[in-house]
Amino acid sequence: MKVKTTDLHWLAGVLEGEGSFTVNRGHTIRNQNPTPIISLQMCDYDIVRRVCYLLDQNINIVRATNTHRPVYRVSIANARAIGWMFTLYLLMGERRREQIRIVVDAWKSHKARIRARTVWRKYGKKT
Repeated sequence: MKVKTTDLHWLAGVLEGEGSFTVNRGHTIRNQNPTPIISLQMCDYDIVRRVCYLLDQNINIVRATNTHRPVYRVSIANARAIGWMFTLYLLMGERRREQIRIVVDAWKSHKARIRARTVWRKYGKKT
């Protein structure tokens, strides 16, 4: 899907105000792979629906709040999230840029470890 420039700016504004750029490090000692995540959670269905359309994702209904209004959530992870972070980076404020830098650095350092481990297994000394 081709995203218009105006839609890209709108998406950056929504994520700047309500979005989250995080890295999930896994829940076990064996699985500490950093997973980059972009998420948005709010009660406005029409806003979340438009974000879902732009990100090509599905809406998740999280829970009802004290006002008995449903909360809608959309999130993307892994390489797609990194791609969107790179796309939106220059449109974001300083605080969000810092969050994106932290996520990308964690993701890059893990990718470097994976490459190094693969090379070592392939070409390293065998004992």
